[in-house]
Amino acid sequence: MINMSITVAIKRLFIAVFILSSAVTFGQKHSLGKVSIDELKQKAHPTDTSAAAAVLFKKSILSFSISGHGYWLVTVETDVRIKIYSTEGYNYANVEQSFYQGVHDEKVTFSEAVTYNLVDGKIEKTKLKGEGEFVEKPNKNIKVKKITLPNVREGSIIEYRTVFQTYNVSELPDFFFQQEIPVEYVEYQVTTPQFFVYNKVLGGTLSPKRVDTNVKRINEYNELRSNFVLEKVPALVDEAYVSNINNFRSRLCYELATKIDQSGRKTEVASSWEAVSKQIYDHDSFGRELDRSNYFKDDLATVLVGANTKIEKINLIFEFVQKKMTWNHYLGYHCNQGVIEAYKNASGNVAEINLMLTAMLRSAGLEANPVLVSTRANGITLYPSRTGYNYVIASAMSDEGLILLDATSKVNRPGILPHRAINWIGRMLKPNHTTQLVGIEPKFKSIEAVTLAATVDQSGKISGKIRNYMTDYTAFSFREQYLNLNETAYIEMLERKNSGIEIGEYTITNQRDFMLPVVEEYNFETNNAVDIIGDKIYVSPMMFLRYGRNPFKQEDRSYPVDFIFPKQEKYSIIINLPEGYTIESVPASASFGIEDNIGTFKYIIAQTGNQIQLSASLDLNVAVVQQQHYHGLQSLFNQMIAKQNEKIVLKRI
Repeated sequence: MINMSITVAIKRLFIAVFILSSAVTFGQKHSLGKVSIDELKQKAHPTDTSAAAAVLFKKSILSFSISGHGYWLVTVETDVRIKIYSTEGYNYANVEQSFYQGVHDEKVTFSEAVTYNLVDGKIEKTKLKGEGEFVEKPNKNIKVKKITLPNVREGSIIEYRTVFQTYNVSELPDFFFQQEIPVEYVEYQVTTPQFFVYNKVLGGTLSPKRVDTNVKRINEYNELRSNFVLEKVPALVDEAYVSNINNFRSRLCYELATKIDQSGRKTEVASSWEAVSKQIYDHDSFGRELDRSNYFKDDLATVLVGANTKIEKINLIFEFVQKKMTWNHYLGYHCNQGVIEAYKNASGNVAEINLMLTAMLRSAGLEANPVLVSTRANGITLYPSRTGYNYVIASAMSDEGLILLDATSKVNRPGILPHRAINWIGRMLKPNHTTQLVGIEPKFKSIEAVTLAATVDQSGKISGKIRNYMTDYTAFSFREQYLNLNETAYIEMLERKNSGIEIGEYTITNQRDFMLPVVEEYNFETNNAVDIIGDKIYVSPMMFLRYGRNPFKQEDRSYPVDFIFPKQEKYSIIINLPEGYTIESVPASASFGIEDNIGTFKYIIAQTGNQIQLSASLDLNVAVVQQQHYHGLQSLFNQMIAKQNEKIVLKRI
């Protein structure tokens, strides 16, 4: 008779062997170097035939160790295999990884980089060579390592391994389960030591399978190992009007919340936004810089001569800083050289310019505070984090309310922020360590009003004059794009944009007076705006001003539409028709809208003798349209474009 303990031991051994064999099989299925002929023969993705490429698998393992210098070191090893279906997918053969160079340098290495092709029924393997790897340095603290996989063609499979090492244990790299192409299998394994407790926040709409395991390091410390797996992940397509598509991808974020020492004593690191904000404000390169004022006092006294009201002081101080200081294009909420040195050099980073602006406003007796912001490129943070914000603007209280200011731009005014800084909400930091959420999205409508008067002759040529009037964010956008272009280059661009019209006399006013609307006027001629068929002329009343196509092409959308600011596009058009013709038909007037007054399009047309008068307007009353209104927005644009393309029919008398 077999002893019971032996039976149990045998069972345990069997189970262990089964698990081990399963793990080996599992590892082989999703490991580099195991490409099959069937994978190479595949011509299109089985469920997403429009996909230019697909991730066959992505596996990342994050672990901690102690470096030779006694510091905690985080290592992330990632294996990736991608199938290329079409030429549009070739860009996935270009891989890059940024890393920090400073007090504790980060490190990135690429290896196992191979391209596989099917040649005469056999697998051909092309390894990455030295010339396919290079490093760029966009600024003094950041480097970018890049590789380009060789011999990529339609049908290729590429794979590579990335190893990223950092000493930053506070914010572990965000992990993205979802991409703009389908992902067949994705796995993320994170092993953290007992001394660090992290907030784990899952973004997006997908929920990976998760398994947690406690791991004991012999004679060392305990670890928590968390394994996350997702399969058959659909592509998340980046469509028009998205603030940052990464905000909506399924991703996992780790932020250090608590440190625990050997004795078990806990230190809260990022337990709340209030704690994070206090740490930022109390840092020498932030709060102390706000307290400095001697360096600008004499200049400020001169600037404020004759200023009596709050708004006069705000405008004058803003204009002074805007003209004096030049942004060096470095982001961040900490000063680098410091406000005094920046003032002396007339150049600084975001923090130096806008903290300087805040200090001047305070010195003038105004209630002014810095506001932390996350740029659109930085995305929206999901938890209390020191890196959730990467930008700082100023705020000042006027008699009309709170005004937001950013003097890094050379073409804006108080109350108008650069697009990069308009991202959801900011956090105001006050000297008493209290904080306040501040809405960043503009609430007022910016206007572009176009007046067009034109005459159509019997040959189909149209000549006329246009006046374009732009306010607020519409004017800012115009100035930012075109102010530094010379007039000839701008007119050539405008002619191409408007279907090849020929522009004659051109004038522009207020282009450098940022408190006033931009107004441009020009004469034009075109032979491309009408169709002549037999004895009839077909004229689109909006001519080259109409929308060409609907920017909202997806059947469904799982994230908001971000217009940055509410706006009105208004058109007043008068068309004088040629002699010898009579009007056979004109489009009908119409009005369309989205529920909850989110947006409307109005089209009112009238005939008076041989003249057509048209008034059309598109009103988008909110900056951000939520996804539940996407179909309404899509329908509004479809109806508007169809109406804009309807034609007046003229018949020869």
